[in-house]
Amino acid sequence: MQDLVENDGRLTIMEGADQNARDKLKLLSRQGKTLRQEEVTSELLDIVSGAEAVRSHD
Repeated sequence: MQDLVENDGRLTIMEGADQNARDKLKLLSRQGKTLRQEEVTSELLDIVSGAEAVRSHD
C-alpha cells in the first residue's frame, strides 16, 4: 500500500514539474517572439528613415 502512495506522490510531483516546464517554454517562446518583433520594427524604422532622408534630398 505504501508503494502506491509513494508512486502517487511521485506522479503528482512529475505532473507539476511537467506543467512548470510547459509554462516556462510558453513564457520563453513569447519573450523570443517579442524580441524578434522589436528587432523587425527597429529595422523597418531604419529603412523608412533612410528612405525619407533620400527623398528629402531630391
